[in-house]
Amino acid sequence: MKLSVAVLSAVSASKREPDAERRMEKIIEKAAEYKSFAQAHDLIKPKRYSVIEGRVDRLISDIQKIDTAACPLSGVDEDDKLEIDDDFVNLCDASGKFPSMIRSYSRKFGCQDGFPRKSFLDRLINRSHKLKRVTRKAGKCDQLTTTTAAPIVTGTPFSFPTPMLEKCDEGFHAVCEELTNSEIYFENQWTCRNCFRVRATYGQNSGFNFNPAKGDFVSVRFTEPVVWQTFNHPVESVTEIGDDNTWKIDFKHDGNFMSGMIFEGNLQTSDSNLHVDGNWIIESAESCKCKVGPPPPPPCELEDPCEGLLDCQTFINACAVTPSRANRIATISGSKGYVVSAEVQCGESSGDWGGIVHINTGTYRDVFGDRYFTLWAKPDGGIKFNAPLKDNGDYHEVEYNVDCTAGEWNTYKVEQKYVDSVLELSIYVDEEILGTHVVRKRHAFEGELFVEVASDYQPAADSFKVRNFYHQTLTPAPQCDNVIDPCDGDDSCDALVWNCPIRPSWSNLLGEVDGDAVYDASVDVFCRKTDGHGWQNVVHMTQGTNRDQFGDRYFTIWQRADGKLKLNGPLKGNTQFDEVEYFVDCEDQTWTNIAISQTQRDGGLLELSMFQDGVLLGSDLLHSRDAYTGSIQVYASNPFMPPAEYFQIKNFSHRSAPYVAAPCDATDPCDDLEKCETLINSCPIAPWSGTRLTDMSAHEEFKISAEVLCTDRVAASWENVLHVHTGTNRENFGDRYFTIWKQGGMSDGIRIVAPAFDNPQYELNAYVNCAPGWHTFTVQQSKTEDNNFNLEIFFDDVVVESQVVDKSATYSGPLFVDVANNFQWPAAYDHHVRNFYHQDISCSDPCFGKENCQTFVNACEISPSPENRITRVDSAVNYKASAEIFCAHNMPLNGAWKNVVQMTAGGDIGNIGDRTFAVYRYPSENRMYMTVTDPNLNLKEKVMPVDCNEGEWNTYSVEVRQVDESPMHVKYTMFQDDVEIFSSGYAASSGYEGSLKVYASNGWHESASEYSVRNFYFQTFDEVVCAGSDPCAGLADCTPIIDSCAVSPQRGHLSASLSASLNFKASADVMCNHNMPLDGNWRNVLHMTGGGNVGNSGDRVFGIFRKTRENQLYIAVNDPTGPNNERVHSVDCNDGEWNNYSVEVRQSEENPANVKFMLKQDDTVVGEGEYPASGAYSSGDLGAFAGSEWFKPATSYYVKNFMYQTFE
Repeated sequence: MKLSVAVLSAVSASKREPDAERRMEKIIEKAAEYKSFAQAHDLIKPKRYSVIEGRVDRLISDIQKIDTAACPLSGVDEDDKLEIDDDFVNLCDASGKFPSMIRSYSRKFGCQDGFPRKSFLDRLINRSHKLKRVTRKAGKCDQLTTTTAAPIVTGTPFSFPTPMLEKCDEGFHAVCEELTNSEIYFENQWTCRNCFRVRATYGQNSGFNFNPAKGDFVSVRFTEPVVWQTFNHPVESVTEIGDDNTWKIDFKHDGNFMSGMIFEGNLQTSDSNLHVDGNWIIESAESCKCKVGPPPPPPCELEDPCEGLLDCQTFINACAVTPSRANRIATISGSKGYVVSAEVQCGESSGDWGGIVHINTGTYRDVFGDRYFTLWAKPDGGIKFNAPLKDNGDYHEVEYNVDCTAGEWNTYKVEQKYVDSVLELSIYVDEEILGTHVVRKRHAFEGELFVEVASDYQPAADSFKVRNFYHQTLTPAPQCDNVIDPCDGDDSCDALVWNCPIRPSWSNLLGEVDGDAVYDASVDVFCRKTDGHGWQNVVHMTQGTNRDQFGDRYFTIWQRADGKLKLNGPLKGNTQFDEVEYFVDCEDQTWTNIAISQTQRDGGLLELSMFQDGVLLGSDLLHSRDAYTGSIQVYASNPFMPPAEYFQIKNFSHRSAPYVAAPCDATDPCDDLEKCETLINSCPIAPWSGTRLTDMSAHEEFKISAEVLCTDRVAASWENVLHVHTGTNRENFGDRYFTIWKQGGMSDGIRIVAPAFDNPQYELNAYVNCAPGWHTFTVQQSKTEDNNFNLEIFFDDVVVESQVVDKSATYSGPLFVDVANNFQWPAAYDHHVRNFYHQDISCSDPCFGKENCQTFVNACEISPSPENRITRVDSAVNYKASAEIFCAHNMPLNGAWKNVVQMTAGGDIGNIGDRTFAVYRYPSENRMYMTVTDPNLNLKEKVMPVDCNEGEWNTYSVEVRQVDESPMHVKYTMFQDDVEIFSSGYAASSGYEGSLKVYASNGWHESASEYSVRNFYFQTFDEVVCAGSDPCAGLADCTPIIDSCAVSPQRGHLSASLSASLNFKASADVMCNHNMPLDGNWRNVLHMTGGGNVGNSGDRVFGIFRKTRENQLYIAVNDPTGPNNERVHSVDCNDGEWNNYSVEVRQSEENPANVKFMLKQDDTVVGEGEYPASGAYSSGDLGAFAGSEWFKPATSYYVKNFMYQTFE
């Protein structure tokens, strides 16, 4: 079976593709090495290097166009290394090896189908040879001593002499004539791919002169390293010369050449994988004679200095010319961008001025352009070098005087080109720059010019020579389109310079902007360092002057004499000029970004920062009140200092905004505090020296408090957080009314100071460790029992220091509040302060912050006295009465009740409201009892004995509130020091709602005159009206008995009259209350009856009772088979919890003559049974009671959602 050619080609291509890729990578790597050698070669000038670089890149581009996948493998073994000697010793070595690599790759991996065009390979080979010749000529490789590496050979070659360095013996030189490819040429040998034959046939015409006895020979240069296998008569020997594949062929002295030259040789390339198939293998061949003596001097190489340059005109090529007077050789036009260059060989000094070259306008020196390019031989030796610069001196020129050495060549060049859109004139000698000058574009000379070597103004410097003299017109600067806005659509941004650069110039006002507290400015700066200058301005944003006023250094960039940049920003109080200052480096002829920003910090501060290329150079804090606001003039550069004219700027923008405090949902720390003054609300501020908040007055009894944000920053010294003082630091009493300090050298140390007259510096100190976060610091001075004062320092509501101070040693007078002070120490700027307030805590009002509240006695105590009626108030369903009472056990136990306080409807005892709230001391013991109205109890009051300790204050209160679940009822609770000591309830309608008299104490009993009373008040609350929902909503044949508004059972309380039914459901929600006495009486909660209590059918259709001796419920349902025609079940109920209780009676589906009943607590079945339907109470009236008439009611219980539903 035979495979098609296409299939074989595809298989071959798949094998060779990896090798081709690897080889291509190697060639690209060697191309870079080749260019590196060329660039580093001492004899290759930049212009020549660019030619070599272009040829290398062209060859790489060519071979990358070969489609190796389209070419069959053609017998190349995939395992073959496919390598030649590719280690480059130097450029001259590489000049032969690299082109060979190109040709080898093309033949190994290419084919006609893979080449982009028919003539591709021939042209590629020619270009590779051209690269070799150009490189060797530029690098003068033929003049350098080289070594030759031994070729890699195959077969069995004969031995060769050591390679020669020269073609002729010492004392002789070769004179050669080139042989054509029809005279010496390639023939195919057919024995191997890399084997070939060289055949020579020429000179058959008469007159052929060739005498090997006199040293005549033939020289052949091959494109690849080769090995001679055989040669025929009349060849005597072959010898390799040098290392460029050149072979000298010597002939037998007795050879007969009368009929011309005929010989052939068989050769083989060192690269066994190379397929030699054409005359390309022979690069050149010559017939040579050895002549006596040294070789004649080489003729002038007519190299064109404009080779490879665009828009270039050569005046003198590489063949030197001697200047002569009035020798005009060309006429040209000047241009904004140009290069003029000439190589000059220095001559002997003549003692007079001499013209060398002169490009001029044809006029005189004082006409601009007449010194477009001028070289003069000075009388005392050296050269004067001129170029044109408008308005520079009287003659619009720059002048440089340079030394030169007789006989030596130097290159003199003037280059005027655009550097980032700025036109610059540079003067060079041998590529060393003498100086650079900025040229205004409108001042560039563009008129007619005459080129003279030399001019008629002075005698010619005829001992000098000129060569490689040319003029090149440079491409104009690319047009910059201002299309990139540095503000990018930000309406709050000022775009001062867009993406097209500008050059700083004197008094160049770009515009005016609004400076403000929060701002940023950014500009890209092109640094161009020069010598011989002092301070130069690049950018200046100022309020109007140089540095005399605050705001003059809003944002400035300067170049110092040493080339460093100085950057300024505004900082009030910093140095005599209110500025910050940074010095930075910038690399010559590179862009750098300089930016300033003043950003908002918490607590009213700002942070001023300076950046270079996004890297923070430094930052400073300032208070927002110290920020500059106002108009700013923007210069590039200013009218005060010389401009940095070699610099450029672009992308210059500015943004500003006023300082606006961060959004804060402020709360007032004085809310709910009476006689309170807010100094700082809940929105923090940062301490800053000299921040005065307010003036205020001191109080005898006071509380002053602030929350402070502690940090773990280590302070360098003492720092002030806040200071409340009399106007001095610590010299006078009251100067440390309230002061907070951060301790120096510590991360968490805080010192709190309070005023103490008898202490050193009149102060009481407390030291605390404050972890990072918010903490509360408080100083409080309050009365003691002996009418002195207790001075306390609190940290997070814990007393950390205290001292009793005499009443006479308290400070009263004006105070100043600073956050922080401006006396000596810096501010703890990161310890923010919030919720700072000052409170007068003397005689506080217990009703402060309470609605519907009336104070009878405030925090300043009084003593009970006979018939001391304080006031009259109106009672309400919902109320709270409270009083603080000081117990004194020094009153006689004489059997008389002693009254402290009483709120009464008018009488002492017995009527509803007489004991709304009262506190008495027992007649014969140091105990008290407290009372509250309870209509259900004897004397309409609840009495609760309470203990009190000698010399202590306690709070006694009663609170009466409607029950949420049953607004028709109230619950009253009795408290001692907010601890509940008893609670019960009654129907809201049975309470007292009239006028009340308030006593301390009443007129019916002796007064507890040694006791004290304070904070005595009465508060009422809105009455709750229940909007009940129907428990029968959505149910058919259902009658609501009690809706969702709970009721308390009352004796004989008929809630509804119903009609009995055989099939029905009765349900009610009941809340148990275990505070009713277990007195042996049944307490009824609800009762559904046909008319009687118990015993008859229908008397206990549905009943719920509380048991006599335990807090359990007794539930009864009708059952004619049970005792007394009822069936009873006991269930537990939890105090204060609601449960649903239901009974459902339905005819049995299996036996309709019977009925079944099911009793549930919530969803749990607690009882069930069955009886004949004939015994059911299925017709007649049915009364539904919440408290039957036969039992005491369970008045502390509640019933709601009581309903009755019948079924067919």
